[in-house]
Amino acid sequence: MQSLNKLPILYLVLAIFAVFRLARMIAQEEGPFSIFDKIRSIGKDIHWWQDGINCPYCISFWFALIGGLLLAYPTTIGNFILLWLGVAGIVALLFDLKEYLTEL
Repeated sequence: MQSLNKLPILYLVLAIFAVFRLARMIAQEEGPFSIFDKIRSIGKDIHWWQDGINCPYCISFWFALIGGLLLAYPTTIGNFILLWLGVAGIVALLFDLKEYLTEL
């Protein structure tokens, strides 16, 4: 397990953006071949599932657990996943910022 005081801040920032991106994709986007719509439709009759899977704040709690594990137990593949999803999260946030600024 990696000591948190030796954790590069870049990895923490990437993990934050990776969780942001994953949570938003699952809770709000259609996804390729409607994969995220299909995931959200699982358990339509289960109230707590629908509340949780459609809420980016709720689902980010569980994705943060995965991000924390990737930070605590670093591997090459884990670092690649954090980099990939972290950069995607930053880009998604920049698009949101652009849309917000153009609406002003």
